Amino acid sequence: MAGFLNSIRRFWNNITTSGAAGILSMEQKRRVVFLNSIDLAGMFILLAFSVVNYRDNKLLIAASLLSAFFILFFALIYMRIKKKFVLSGYIVVITIFFLFLFLLYTGGVEKSYSLWIQTFPLVAIFILGLRPGLIATGLYFIGISCLVFIPQAAQVEYGFSFGVRVIGSFILVFFFALFYENIRSQTQETLEKLSSDLLAAKKQTDSIMAHVDEGIFLLDSTLNIGSEYSRELEKIFGIKNLENRSLLNLLEKKIDEKIFSATKDYLDMFFKPTINIQLLEEINPLDRVELHFVESDFGFITKYLEFTFAPIISEEKTGNILCTVKDITEEIELAKKLKAQETRTKKQMEQLFQIINVDPAMLNEFILDAESELENINTLLKSDEKDYNLIINSIYQSVHAIKGNALLLGLSHTSKKLHGIEDEISEVREKELSWNELLKFTIRLSEIKNEINDVKDLVERVLAFRSNKDVKKIVQKDLLINAVERTINVLSKERNIEVNLVTDNFNSKAVTAKYRKVVKDILIQLTRNSLAHGIEEPKVRSSLAKEKVGTIIISSAVEDGKFTLSFKDDGRGLNAHTIKEKAKSIEAFKNMDFDGMTDQRVLSLIFHPRFSTAKETTFAAGRGIGLNLIKATVEKNGGSLKVRSARGKFCEFVITLPL
Repeated sequence: MAGFLNSIRRFWNNITTSGAAGILSMEQKRRVVFLNSIDLAGMFILLAFSVVNYRDNKLLIAASLLSAFFILFFALIYMRIKKKFVLSGYIVVITIFFLFLFLLYTGGVEKSYSLWIQTFPLVAIFILGLRPGLIATGLYFIGISCLVFIPQAAQVEYGFSFGVRVIGSFILVFFFALFYENIRSQTQETLEKLSSDLLAAKKQTDSIMAHVDEGIFLLDSTLNIGSEYSRELEKIFGIKNLENRSLLNLLEKKIDEKIFSATKDYLDMFFKPTINIQLLEEINPLDRVELHFVESDFGFITKYLEFTFAPIISEEKTGNILCTVKDITEEIELAKKLKAQETRTKKQMEQLFQIINVDPAMLNEFILDAESELENINTLLKSDEKDYNLIINSIYQSVHAIKGNALLLGLSHTSKKLHGIEDEISEVREKELSWNELLKFTIRLSEIKNEINDVKDLVERVLAFRSNKDVKKIVQKDLLINAVERTINVLSKERNIEVNLVTDNFNSKAVTAKYRKVVKDILIQLTRNSLAHGIEEPKVRSSLAKEKVGTIIISSAVEDGKFTLSFKDDGRGLNAHTIKEKAKSIEAFKNMDFDGMTDQRVLSLIFHPRFSTAKETTFAAGRGIGLNLIKATVEKNGGSLKVRSARGKFCEFVITLPL
């Protein structure tokens, strides 16, 4: 029903304004509506009376009324098409002018046509305006005076007393129309001035709202945005026409759920009977908030917004909330970049202090080895290998190797990052992996590459400050022995033990270029294992009648086209019983027959992946990757690996590689 009434209202408004409502001023619209209303009403009345007079055989009057009907109809159509409202108004007034005089001339039943003339002042003044209306009314007054008071001027005799009443009524209506039009004109001028002032004020407000760099808006008690708000608000939320939109709907699913829930409760507090403004300022959950805006099905952008709220209080009640919101994304991102740069600079300074006294040759070898490991991973990822667990294990071994070398050089920041990646890989190594899961770790490898590049850059800076003579002197030192010595220095301090390295029977020149990295990795890994598991603390060694200082002996030999490497420590050795009990707790060994297993077979279990006797995971031990990595490297190069041990006395590893 309401929709039908609205349709009728729109139709009538269109008819009475000749379809020009959008281009008319308030005063023009008033006159056009009145003109069309008079025109339409007059047409129906004229048509009805022409029919009545035709029925009564008053053909002349019927013809006159019908002629006036067609003139008014023409004026109505003319206004609709041409929008010439002033000319149409004159046509209507002139038509009524002569029609009313004609009706007064003919008289009608009991002189009833004299009643029509009373409406002319209203029609003329309201349609034409005050000055033209007065002229038309004056001419009309002269005409009706002649017809009423001059004998035989009309077809009927009106008589003096009747004429006076007619003229008096006319004058009364005239003054009423004049008075009304004067009051209306003054009121209209006042309204137009007020409207002009309001329009000017609105233009200023719109200009401010269009250029202010903050979102400014009002919230009503339903938390909907008001009609007036700054254009910046649409830019911030990326939505047009925010009037009557719910702020909560705009924030929903863009901010944290807890913050969203707190925001609703917080805004409701503004409409409570008592308001603590200072408290509301302090607990604002949207003081600085992170929003995620969906850009497409595959991405989103993050903005950081800063909201402030202030109640607009009237009659001791909050009517609305004045809200401002500012996009501080650039500020936050800049702060993050500065923080990241500060962290990076601090990290570089720490690394610089860590490597400044390290042999440049060792640093260079570390970089080359790390780049080689990363290149091997890239090659494997580009291959057709579909066994993703094999790939992840290879990544794990490379990360482990790079971490060991980083620890050797004292690069603690790089070591910690690599240790974290090891933790992540450890969680998924035994699971069935998909390509997407594998891709996650390949992305982390780019972080390692950046770390290596940072170290490389620092090394170049260090070398720039050193003389060629210093560099040559350092390069001449035995890098393999140097690597082992540095590993011992780092790990012995962590465990508070002393270790003596014996290398009298080790010939580094016998190690070919092909095996140089292999031998270095093996020596470093065995040294780490020895200090983590083998060599006891000084008090323990004293209680076992051993020297407080532990000993590691490295020797080598070349015979029958083979290179043999021996690594031996005088620590606690391998405990077959401990190894067996540990193996029983590992899933891979659950079906193994331990009862009939020889001690030598038990000792071979230490080369199994994930096997470790360490109680907890540290940088040095606990992952069960070290010995497995050595065994895999040796076998990959066609060599063999043996282990000999005496409990409480020593442990020796013998590696043979074909030349």
